[in-house]
Amino acid sequence: MANDIVAVMERLGHRRFCVGAHDRGARVAHRLGLDHPECVASMVLLDIAPTREMYAHTSAPFAQAYWHWFFLTQPQPLPENMIGSDPEGFWKLK
Repeated sequence: MANDIVAVMERLGHRRFCVGAHDRGARVAHRLGLDHPECVASMVLLDIAPTREMYAHTSAPFAQAYWHWFFLTQPQPLPENMIGSDPEGFWKLK
């Protein structure tokens, strides 16, 4: 996704740009900054939990609360197909 952002920004004529991101978008922005530092003029990341630490302390209650983190790590096209079959239903899951 970070590469996609760079491609879109280049297409729009921006070789260097500011990045602001929140939560999961901040994870993508973090990757963008690591892979394409020459493109980032400045960056603000809000509300991003350190993934390594979250997984290091995984428990059953954590896995149940954050099931989507584990679901989205499945090989493609499993998550895409399942979400795509009922996007509204997936969005409303708690």
